[in-house]
Amino acid sequence: MLRLQAPQILFLDDVDRDNIFVNFDPANMILYGAGEPIPALEQLGARVHSLHCKDATWSDKPGETWGAEVPLGEGDVDFAAFLNTLNKIGYTGPLTIEREIGGPWKFSLGYQ
Repeated sequence: MLRLQAPQILFLDDVDRDNIFVNFDPANMILYGAGEPIPALEQLGARVHSLHCKDATWSDKPGETWGAEVPLGEGDVDFAAFLNTLNKIGYTGPLTIEREIGGPWKFSLGYQ
C-alpha cells in the first residue's frame, strides 16, 4: 500500500493545526504520476475536507509527459471505489466537479 510519508502527511503532522485540511483531487494524482488515488485517500482520511470529482488517464510516458484529463467516468479513477472510500472515511463534504478549461472547449463554453 502506498504510504504518504512524503510532504503531504509530514507537513500536516509538523504544522499540527486543527484548521488545515486537504482538498483531494484523484485525477491530479493520475495526471502527474503521483500515485494511486484510492490508497492516498484512505491514508488522508479525516484530513480531507473538500475534493474534486475529475478524471484522467495515466501518461504513456511517465516522467516525460503528463496524463490526460478526460470526462468524468472515462478515465483511470475508479469512481465506485472512490465513492466507497469516501463513505468508509466518513466524508460528508461537497463533491465539486472540476474541469480544466482550455483549448477548444474554452471557446465552446463562451469563455474568452
